[in-house]
Amino acid sequence: MKKELFSRVKEYCLKTGIASLIDDSPAVIVGFSGGADSLFLLSYLKETLPEEKLLLAVHLNHMLRGEEADRDESFCESFCTGHGIRFVSEKVDVYSVSKQEKKGIEECARDIRYTLFGKCRKSLAKELSVPEEKILIATAHNSDDNVETVIFNITRGSSASGLCGIPPIRDGKYIRPILCLSSLEIRKYLEENNVDFVFDSTNAENDYTRNRIRHNVVTELRAINPSVEKAFSRLSEAVRRDEDYFEAVVSDLLDCKRENGEMPLPALRNAHPSILSRVLSKLYSEVSNGSLSSVHIADIADMITKGKRGELHLPEKITVSLGEDIRFFFENDKQREGIPPFRKELKEGINCFGDLGFILSADGIEIVPDAKNDESSVKKAEITEENKANLQSSDNVYTSLINISLNNDKIKGTVFVRNRRESDVYFIGGHHRKVKKLFCDKKIPREKRDALPIICDEEGILWIPGFPPRDGCVYKGEGKKLTICYYSEK
Repeated sequence: MKKELFSRVKEYCLKTGIASLIDDSPAVIVGFSGGADSLFLLSYLKETLPEEKLLLAVHLNHMLRGEEADRDESFCESFCTGHGIRFVSEKVDVYSVSKQEKKGIEECARDIRYTLFGKCRKSLAKELSVPEEKILIATAHNSDDNVETVIFNITRGSSASGLCGIPPIRDGKYIRPILCLSSLEIRKYLEENNVDFVFDSTNAENDYTRNRIRHNVVTELRAINPSVEKAFSRLSEAVRRDEDYFEAVVSDLLDCKRENGEMPLPALRNAHPSILSRVLSKLYSEVSNGSLSSVHIADIADMITKGKRGELHLPEKITVSLGEDIRFFFENDKQREGIPPFRKELKEGINCFGDLGFILSADGIEIVPDAKNDESSVKKAEITEENKANLQSSDNVYTSLINISLNNDKIKGTVFVRNRRESDVYFIGGHHRKVKKLFCDKKIPREKRDALPIICDEEGILWIPGFPPRDGCVYKGEGKKLTICYYSEK
């Protein structure tokens, strides 16, 4: 049975792209509760990963079950010690945190787990001197979990995306290698091979929504179709395939029609309702960590199709404004009110933005002569050593320096500077990343975000000081070089 299950997991990983991510990763973090699923996953990775890849088991003691929770932690540590697997554990009083943050226990526990995964990921990346994006996090979701997730989403009135269930890969870093196996198959394998695992007594209770779905709804569905897990997996795969197509259509629409980060309303008025709803969801998600409800989507879509102007207040203190274009923004973001959107072409030499607290200097800007001036007559504010010294002198407030060298041959059109837009995305690390999330992850205060320069070309964002340049644009010794220096206030 081991050979069969391992072969199915391997085939699933190849099919979904998990295998290629693992091949490209120096380390995999595994969420390890000590239960049957996570124990099987950890065992599988320990046996199949090359020796040079680091495997780290991470356990969170939720402190919800007293001695039983401590028993689980001890079991996990002993298992990892016996199998030569690195182990990290942390204790958090989830009940107290949930009360303090006014969250449900399930939601709070999940948030704390993923925060712990993030801390371990950052630590491993530093230890191995690799980009954080290279470190994977494996969770032991199985096909039963997918059934429960789809049913849960249906009961909440989810859109079609809710039928996608649990994706095999999320955000390029979370992988679910055993989604192809059922809970029954995993437990049967462990029992046949006399492999011990722990059992969470709360799984037998009906206090949590998922447990009620598992014990009542799924049991009835299994009576109708003993292979209900496979049926739901096929459903999720089919809907996920369709959603991928719609996502591509929406992305193309946004890329073609968006101007300076804003979406003109005429481009949406004649859009098919299925496309319009997805565009609205996409625009909302770019400024929020939540999702837009079907009720709010319908209200906004109704205003757009009827040509109405105005504002609607949405969850998470976000407002949507409908005028010549559509814009989602934070209601209480005073900094956005204080600093209006700006755009300024980057010139050769020193570019002053004194009211925003920074200066940019550029060396290598391509100067295009106009009808009145040829290239030789264009006056340049040259970056002399004296200028650099003045900028960095003790008498000058501009002392913090970050610079970058870009390949001018990879730049499209004019180079210009603007402040951020809520819809900004930045292509780095092989992925389009939301600038808002990058700023949040780096803990840049909200009041400083609009004053941070976004350096762009006609294709999008080239560079944001403090972050890597856009993929493929860094200067590597070939072609023409453009050097940009960012000087900020003390």
